[in-house]
Amino acid sequence: MALHRFTRACSSGRLFILLVLFQLVACGSGAGTGGQAATATLSWIAPSEREDGAPLALSEIAGYRVYYGSFSGEYPDRFEIADSSTVQTNLQNLPSGHYFFVVTTLDTDGQESDYSKEVSVSIGDL
Repeated sequence: MALHRFTRACSSGRLFILLVLFQLVACGSGAGTGGQAATATLSWIAPSEREDGAPLALSEIAGYRVYYGSFSGEYPDRFEIADSSTVQTNLQNLPSGHYFFVVTTLDTDGQESDYSKEVSVSIGDL
């Protein structure tokens, strides 16, 4: 199921986000299962313009949303980062599995950008 994001007609356009770096670091093993837990580190560059090319000041960014799930294009899990200066986050203790991640930008008017490009990774023995 695809989610569509709309902007108000009076706005200067949708926000644009670039997902720059995705890194997974294995950390220890799962408790008693032999599985491996991992920490995923996602980093990105704060956008400086909207999709229509209009400038976007850092002060207009309210934060970011990170979406993730086990299937491409389906992101049932998400969390918000309510700080425009934060451009990196860690997801800790991820159990073995395959994960897909996207990031969006939230502006101070409550608008949300389209998804960034999807990044995927496999953790542990599948």
